[in-house]
Amino acid sequence: MLLRYRAWLIDQKGLKPRTVYFYLLDVMNWLPELGEDAASYSAKSIRDLALSQFAKRRANMQSRFVRSIRSYLLFRASEGHCSPALANALVSRPSYRLSTVPRRLNVDDVRRVIDSCDLSTIRGIRDRAILTLLAELGLRATEVWRLRLGSFNWVEAKVSIEGKGGRGAVVPLTQRAGDAVLDYLEKARPSSTLDALFLRMRCPHTQPANAAEISTIARAALSRCGLDGASHVFRHTLATELLRDGRSLEDVATVLRHKSVATTMIYAKVNEPMLKRLAEPWMGDQS
Repeated sequence: MLLRYRAWLIDQKGLKPRTVYFYLLDVMNWLPELGEDAASYSAKSIRDLALSQFAKRRANMQSRFVRSIRSYLLFRASEGHCSPALANALVSRPSYRLSTVPRRLNVDDVRRVIDSCDLSTIRGIRDRAILTLLAELGLRATEVWRLRLGSFNWVEAKVSIEGKGGRGAVVPLTQRAGDAVLDYLEKARPSSTLDALFLRMRCPHTQPANAAEISTIARAALSRCGLDGASHVFRHTLATELLRDGRSLEDVATVLRHKSVATTMIYAKVNEPMLKRLAEPWMGDQS
């Protein structure tokens, strides 16, 4: 049944293998509790399962459960095993996009994390290049993972990025980021016919399997300095510092390559100088 579900997700829904993997992983988590006899499913049994799952999950994982069970029920309905109306037994979990403040570092901590790389080793030189790209350009882990040797225009000091959703962009290459990458290319990158910029240090020097390995490098560097977080904390920090320096939300959206400035609005909550300027006239009116 799970093999048929997997084929349905690929053939009928057009999902990518990585997305299919997570759908299957989630279904296998709760399916033993629900049971495989779809004819016995009811709105009550679906809601009871949701209550049980919500008690064990964080907010983002609760939303994943709602998506996965709806998908699974539609698949079983497509085979005639249950009513498609069961997919509506759960309403969407309410979410609030601007309800949290992004985790960020101060500038000194960013420099300390980058400086924690051991430059007497080729691994340390590689990791410094990765961390500098994350911090200086605000790249996502996936964007760093996708970099190729041909992504860099050294004459014009630019780098081509394959961004979220396959959107491409060309961004300026800062001096420190360029120096760190050149140092890696000259001293640390293994000899290879692969076009990927960053390679594993151990033979056979393949490209990291996915962006999670880039995030693991960032997490390890932060941990060395007694800090929490992973690759995205550098991106959040860059956005915050740009706003503190007086850049507009539109400017920050451009730097971060956000499709909509609405995505950038979350950083307004950590723009303390701007909030202070807004608060002072109101406080003054009370005197």
